[in-house]
Amino acid sequence: MAEIARGAHQPSILPVWARDFLSARDPPRITCNHREYEEAIDTDTTTTTSMKSKKDMVQRSFFFGPTEVASLRRLIPRHLGHCTRFELITACIWCCRTKALQLAPEDEVRMMCMVNARDRFNNPKIPIGYYGNVIAYPAAVTTVEKLSENPFGYSVELIKKAKAEVTEEYVRSVADLMVTKGRPLFTTVGSCIVSNLTRAGRDRYTYISSVGLKEKRHYFTINLCSAHAQIDED
Repeated sequence: MAEIARGAHQPSILPVWARDFLSARDPPRITCNHREYEEAIDTDTTTTTSMKSKKDMVQRSFFFGPTEVASLRRLIPRHLGHCTRFELITACIWCCRTKALQLAPEDEVRMMCMVNARDRFNNPKIPIGYYGNVIAYPAAVTTVEKLSENPFGYSVELIKKAKAEVTEEYVRSVADLMVTKGRPLFTTVGSCIVSNLTRAGRDRYTYISSVGLKEKRHYFTINLCSAHAQIDED
């Protein structure tokens, strides 16, 4: 659209419809463990499932520069030294948010990372120009107690493992799950979802911003944005 707005007669990369490229298989078969779609029971009887008053919600932006990232990297063991900035920052947010909400030690908490799976397809590859969604958001899952008592590297490793689960088979398994289970909503209880927008052209910002803060028992989404460089994710 931007190219056409600048006067081009057609886009440099022609759009590919290919609506059936990621259709469920016949017959559908769920071959992977999708913890992002588990049915979690809200055991907290002190809160309601409705939105809390706006007075109980906050929206904040946090700036992470080289100094802050370096400080986080010093907290992880040597075998995790190759982890990305995305994984470091996401793990930090997960730990801080969990502590701030003062949840019960036995409660499960989830961190879901939106993963672009386009480069994980080999046979066949995603067509150039395909404009459908090719994303998954695998969940790193643990308990409040384990996340709070273990070293920082524990949360980083959980996030790395969750991201590594996303393969072509994983994405096709998600499509089959959607058909088999009637397009369920992802798990909301105790969940946090992170997306990396540093490659979306928003290069005038450097912050981590909360958007759509729900009550403490339900999901919380954040966007990662960068002013000077893309946040490495792979």
